[in-house]
Amino acid sequence: MNLKAVLAAAFLVWVVYTTLGTVMYTARLASFYEVDWSLETHGIAINGKTGFGDMISVAHDLSASIPSASGGTVNEICPGISSERGHLTVSTIDDNVVCCHISENQWLVPFKEADGKRHYLCGAWPFEEHVTQNLENVALNFTSL
Repeated sequence: MNLKAVLAAAFLVWVVYTTLGTVMYTARLASFYEVDWSLETHGIAINGKTGFGDMISVAHDLSASIPSASGGTVNEICPGISSERGHLTVSTIDDNVVCCHISENQWLVPFKEADGKRHYLCGAWPFEEHVTQNLENVALNFTSL
């Protein structure tokens, strides 16, 4: 196999993965917001990047609190935050430790408020994580005018 064939195959795999990831992430985002998605109304959401709906700073609202220099358990680092998967992932972005699985350079994540909780959709397809915390525990509060 020559170099051109390898590069062409790699490019084709990248295009298919990017397209599939965008389609799947857009569908997951529509499900997260519980909307009947349409291209005209919502557009597409690039996998793990800004899409339709409200976005929030993950570094501020899901910031971990490291109890000591030696670290701690996930429950100590991320009190009151839970994952739909049953186990929470702790990630880093630059020098910030956050309480959810985020993709590379994902400073903003989709969020919604329902049933007294703030819900976040972190990560990118196929590694999304839906995490929640009670509204009284959120770092960023919003008021309506």
